[in-house]
Amino acid sequence: MPDPNEYIEKEIEIFDGVLQKFRDQGVKWSERSTEDVPFQSLCVQIMNGVTQECHQLKIGVRKALPFAAWAARNLLELRIITAYVLGSKQNATRFINDRYPDGIELFEAIVHLQERDSRTTGIPVDSSPARTTISNLSAEKLKLGLTQKDNHLEMREMARTVGLLDEYLDVNRICSKLVHRTAFSVLAFSNSGEFAYFAPFIFQLGSRYSVEAYTLLEAHITTYGMKPCGGRTDCQAAPR
Repeated sequence: MPDPNEYIEKEIEIFDGVLQKFRDQGVKWSERSTEDVPFQSLCVQIMNGVTQECHQLKIGVRKALPFAAWAARNLLELRIITAYVLGSKQNATRFINDRYPDGIELFEAIVHLQERDSRTTGIPVDSSPARTTISNLSAEKLKLGLTQKDNHLEMREMARTVGLLDEYLDVNRICSKLVHRTAFSVLAFSNSGEFAYFAPFIFQLGSRYSVEAYTLLEAHITTYGMKPCGGRTDCQAAPR
């Protein structure tokens, strides 16, 4: 079997050219003329996210496998998100609007943590900045016609919608075992022997998902331009 470190270096050298293409295309997409700026921004930000995670994937396979595993899982999530938002105009709008309930949940957790720590330590805490953010996000959420029952989109449900639930569950399990300190990672894992080949495996996963996300975006933009497709039948005309 080839030396895993030599294999990774060769793969990264090849992949660097692909990564530059991602960056260049993201810039071109951001400069395109469109009437649907939110959708354009969504596509560009997905590509920016893919590029960022690829950079972290490269660092991780060289320096710290848990870092690479986290990036690979994030790349699968971006691949799932890409397929979901390109599936229909409704999906794209749902995801774009999801930033409000998603953000609310983030800042609510911060407030809960701050106030719990304050009760435990007896040290006063000012949670008003986070509460103000929650109030502002809630107001924007109401403007969109969303209610308190409209929680954030679950990755698992998006994966199910695009036919990648099994892939998501398996990869999430693999990467979680490499990231989190479970009994296996604490007591059994090492960087030698058969475990040395985890890095090439994780790199292959992450790089594949990045290319798949890019390919979906490129095919969609070539077919429809910088706008979502009109409906399920129309969407099927573009490669998935």
